[in-house]
Amino acid sequence: MISKYNPKELVLGVLAAGIPVITFWVWNKTLPLLTEGEYRDFVRFILPVVGLVVSGSLFALLGIFVRTRILAYTFPIMGVGASYLFITATLTVLGAYVASILLIVYAVYRMRQEFDYSLGFSVAKIVRAGLPVYFSVVALIISMFYFSGLNEERALSAFVPRSLIQFFLDRMSGGSGFFSDLPKVNAETTVDDLLFVIAERELTKQGVPLASIPKGELAKIILLERNNLSKQFGITLSGEEKIGEAFYSAITEKIQSFFGPYRNFLPVAAAMVFFLAFKAFTWPLYFISMLLTYVLIRCMVLVTIVREEKVTIEVEKLVF
Repeated sequence: MISKYNPKELVLGVLAAGIPVITFWVWNKTLPLLTEGEYRDFVRFILPVVGLVVSGSLFALLGIFVRTRILAYTFPIMGVGASYLFITATLTVLGAYVASILLIVYAVYRMRQEFDYSLGFSVAKIVRAGLPVYFSVVALIISMFYFSGLNEERALSAFVPRSLIQFFLDRMSGGSGFFSDLPKVNAETTVDDLLFVIAERELTKQGVPLASIPKGELAKIILLERNNLSKQFGITLSGEEKIGEAFYSAITEKIQSFFGPYRNFLPVAAAMVFFLAFKAFTWPLYFISMLLTYVLIRCMVLVTIVREEKVTIEVEKLVF
């Protein structure tokens, strides 16, 4: 049965289906870094990103060179469909699965139409017909991976990444900060330690030696300031919390209050934000994939995997 198909088409189809599955598997294993709010270890995302570029290029090559209709559609559907096996099936995931299949079929159809009815051969023109849709499917699949790992708490990290808290504290405090009266604040500093330093500064400005203040009075001053912070930010502070965690709790509390009774939709909102952001991220990958496709075609021509020949095409037109 297999022998009746062109071996080169089969090899290209297997690569075009297999490499994306491997790439999506790697993305599924790497995405927990984002759902946990960790945006610092970008090196681990290099391999998944390269995988997307190669996958996009292989998809374009399949749309161009696999002329057997059943193979041209089957392999991309297999690559997309298999990626959904990495997450639990829900109604949302099933809906995304159906949308992905329909979009990938449309992308293949558009590239085949462009190839069949173009008077000349233009890589950019053919790829442009289907590759942007392919990367939309990629963004949808990876968004589903992201969504499947979210709960209400983790969804908040999409709006307030924990790694930005220290950045905010650095810009807010210290001599060059927005509030230069505040001492330099580290996210690991406890609330009581920060309040102690602030109290010490204020007493020094007033000419009151810290040593002259009884420990009980100083503790009362810190307690009063801590209670004021608790009321101001709407959170309960014991004083032992790290300042970074306290700021994160205060900000996320405000976000939850903003969503009110709709806070259960936070994971959905976070997934939508992630999809839009990732879709924008794929635009440079689209151009890199197009360039890689052109380079691979030139290489295949040089090693005679692909040959040039003149063909006659028939086009249906309306005549009067």
